[in-house]
Amino acid sequence: MEIKINREINDNLLEIHKIRWDLSFKKSLVYFTFYAIAGLFVMGLAALGAEKSGHFWGILSSFGLSLIFLSLYYFSHNYQNKRKHLANVRMALALSKQQAQNNEIVVNDNGVTFKDFQTYSEWKWSAFSCYMLYQDYLFLLMGSSVLNSIAIQKAELSVDQFAELINFCKGRLYLKK
Repeated sequence: MEIKINREINDNLLEIHKIRWDLSFKKSLVYFTFYAIAGLFVMGLAALGAEKSGHFWGILSSFGLSLIFLSLYYFSHNYQNKRKHLANVRMALALSKQQAQNNEIVVNDNGVTFKDFQTYSEWKWSAFSCYMLYQDYLFLLMGSSVLNSIAIQKAELSVDQFAELINFCKGRLYLKK
């Protein structure tokens, strides 16, 4: 099997990076929400204790407030990282457009290769841990993060090629949900 994808440099690549980031952020959002709720719960316990003792601020209320601030800090840090990452992607896309050279992804029995005007990368199948299907995209993950993946859009291939690629991935990798 060999499937070649000749990918034009357009805003669709920026969309792929946004989807990667959003998928990666979903898991973090659960943690941020947990910290905020735990902080509110601890602050509620401190308020109940304040009725008996007469003062609210102490170790318990400070801990609850710390959890809330930690959640807000993580959320803002993640947002800033996303903005920086997407700005870097926009710059790379602009540079690629200037070179007027498309990207090429080749998937074959040995692995996956990627080539653009300044990079050539080759990964054997042992480098990939799993694959994931999301909307009209196939992600070949290296490690556990979607941020470190090869993304292939269904529209970049024929229906038969996309089905062949998914069947091929089923035989080599496990499906991450």
